[in-house]
Amino acid sequence: MQSQTTYAALSPTVSHERYMQRIRELASTTAPDSETLLSEASALFAQLKALNRATNAATRDHKQRTAEARQAMDHTHLGLQNLMYERRHFEKEIEKCRQFASVYQDIPLYPLDEFLARAPQEVRTEDILKNEHQLMLNRLSFELAERQRLDEQRKRLIQERDDLLKESREQQARLDMINTEIERVSKAGLEAQTKVTELVPVEVKRTEDSITDNNMETSVQLESIPGETAGPE
Repeated sequence: MQSQTTYAALSPTVSHERYMQRIRELASTTAPDSETLLSEASALFAQLKALNRATNAATRDHKQRTAEARQAMDHTHLGLQNLMYERRHFEKEIEKCRQFASVYQDIPLYPLDEFLARAPQEVRTEDILKNEHQLMLNRLSFELAERQRLDEQRKRLIQERDDLLKESREQQARLDMINTEIERVSKAGLEAQTKVTELVPVEVKRTEDSITDNNMETSVQLESIPGETAGPE
């Protein structure tokens, strides 16, 4: 009975090998008291069943915790993979940005000295001059403003040129009209002069003929007067 009490009080955490060793010892023992042997064996089997149940419960608990840990690990691993993917994506985008050839690199900007001399004070402060990125943005903005101003000036000069050309064409048209009128008057004058020239010789001839006739008549009259034609006696 002492042995039965001793094994009955054993903790369920006693190793399985210890119980099996004791059962093997009892099986090989030829004790005369079979009831004592049976009681001790029954106690050992009961302890084995209790240990088996505890082992199964512990196994299930460990499996559950292992599954939860594996799930948490898989979730963490998935999050790590997503972070690594995002990292590679950002690295590629950064490299693309570094290799990107922007248009502003080919724009002829004002030299830095001229920018500092002409730009407003608020776009060239000390803090801005220390920040290369912001300085480049301000230079591009200043370049845009200057080009817009020069473009407006160009449009205004083109409009003034067009107005002057229009006025010049109008004046040229008036001059052409005046020249046409002068040519018409000159042509009319030349035609009148030609007609006068054609008429003048006829009148001169008539006048000469009239004078000749008058002279002849005068001579005849003088010859017909007595004594005027005779010589002195």
